Amino acid sequence: MLVVVRTVDDGVVERLFGVYAESMGDLSVNFSNEREMRSLYREFLEGFVSDSGHLVLVEEDDGVWKSALRAVSCGGGCWFIEAAETDPGARRRATVGSCCRTPRSTYARSARAR
Repeated sequence: MLVVVRTVDDGVVERLFGVYAESMGDLSVNFSNEREMRSLYREFLEGFVSDSGHLVLVEEDDGVWKSALRAVSCGGGCWFIEAAETDPGARRRATVGSCCRTPRSTYARSARAR
């Protein structure tokens, strides 16, 4: 199931930290400790999801968050996708592709809109 994150709480931060485990590990050298990192990440997420032109989308399977991405509207039906990642333990089992299948005609319309 595809979940749209509209509000941020400790549970959301914890679940996204699981999905983004590798990236968070790479970024950890920029923070004095994990507590600081989580606090600043939560602050970032709260600001991000409060903007109507931003989305955080999560693939959930049996209550477990498997994959996530951030999307920023560029206008005209175009979106910039960033921070797309899958929980390392769920790779090759995630089904986010099946949730995001779009008919080719939609892509053609989007291309013409540019």
